[in-house]
Amino acid sequence: MMKNIKIILLALIISFFIGYFLISDYLNNNKDITYAIIYGEYNKDEFEKETLKLNNYIYRINNDKYIVYLGLTRNEKNISKLKEFYQKKGYSISIGSIKVDDKLKSLIEDCDILLEKVSEEETIEKIENKILEYGVI
Repeated sequence: MMKNIKIILLALIISFFIGYFLISDYLNNNKDITYAIIYGEYNKDEFEKETLKLNNYIYRINNDKYIVYLGLTRNEKNISKLKEFYQKKGYSISIGSIKVDDKLKSLIEDCDILLEKVSEEETIEKIENKILEYGVI
């Protein structure tokens, strides 16, 4: 009887540590997310036509598709602010995630600090335009 309790207790302790390490690894991996405000995905001809409507954007070419982004953030709090901002401008957008290089990641993080503190649309647009100057990603 006592041997069974020790085995069960040992199994619980081992399970706890395995669970702890799996969860901490998952949380650490998900800290490296860059959120993207996605305008759309187009072929080359559609891309040229659609982007005429935009003042600023960045894009990525993936399997002959042009994915157009209107904004990027690494701060979850800024997602809703950007989404609301672009929807007020009349854009039909979606939210996704994207991998970016360290230079762009650093720029986004710097802009996120400012973006979190402002609410004026003109300032939000200036901050996002700074990121969008990066060009093709």
